[in-house]
Amino acid sequence: MKQKPKHNFLNHWKPKPWKPVTFKPTVTFNQSTSIRKNMTRNFRKLDTDRDGVPNWRDCQPLNPWKQDVSKQELQKEVASFKRGIEKRKNKKEYNGFYIIKDKDGTYSLWDKATGYPVGYGRKSEKELIKDIPGILSTYGVSGHKDPKYKKEIRKSFEYHIEQKKHEKKYKGKRYRGFEKGKELVLDVGAGISPDWRATHAIDLRNPGQSWKGVKYKHGINLNQNDMPYSSSAFDRVISYGSLGFNFGTSKTYNEIYRILRIGGIVEIGLPLGSEKNIPIVTNALSKSGFRNIKKSSHKTPLGGKFTIISGDK
Repeated sequence: MKQKPKHNFLNHWKPKPWKPVTFKPTVTFNQSTSIRKNMTRNFRKLDTDRDGVPNWRDCQPLNPWKQDVSKQELQKEVASFKRGIEKRKNKKEYNGFYIIKDKDGTYSLWDKATGYPVGYGRKSEKELIKDIPGILSTYGVSGHKDPKYKKEIRKSFEYHIEQKKHEKKYKGKRYRGFEKGKELVLDVGAGISPDWRATHAIDLRNPGQSWKGVKYKHGINLNQNDMPYSSSAFDRVISYGSLGFNFGTSKTYNEIYRILRIGGIVEIGLPLGSEKNIPIVTNALSKSGFRNIKKSSHKTPLGGKFTIISGDK
């Protein structure tokens, strides 16, 4: 009987001989189902319907059998998603979707045909059903048959084409139809696209980029901390889709009042659908000391609609 060779500790740690590694070409399959992110915003050159022209028609609901991967791979992908959704409890069928009550008490929307999640966090089933048209304008859903969907997708695609042109023309800033003057303007909650008029911008998160002519400060919790500016520093403070919508405490409004000069203007744009926040913002401005508080409607060159609440110091 042959004896087993003794284990050599040094040989155990010897590096193994190098072998060339071959990589299989990977094909991207849009698992997130986000049309705007993957196909429209980034202008991905994917001719989904194979008509030779990449256009808005390629942004129709993602049909797995028309994507650039093998049928077998997609069958596995869709089957795994569908198995997952079938196991879920508290689901209700609705017009090609499943409405599911999640553990935290909120409601989510799932595409029955593919098992993809397409909408989250609604407080009630009624609210979720009401939001379905908006959800569908953002997500590609293969199982949906709404005749209005193609119109929504085309509108969304054309919007982002125009947005791309505006980004190039205004160098990454957001143009909302107001011309730039010589005044000092602070954009509060500017995000990754400060207003075209802004000379200064501030937000909690780091935008990861810079803009010519804009002094950007980040890392400041605007609900709790003082703004790093001297009193009476600005002629105008603006905020679109942020203050009064995503954040805003009495501290925030008091700080805006402090950094505005006498006669300076605060301009807050609330997006469509946030009408319930109008009295909250109006009262907050009044308590902070602003006068001549007005409400007006405004439509941007790209078609965005805002309710503008303004006041002066």
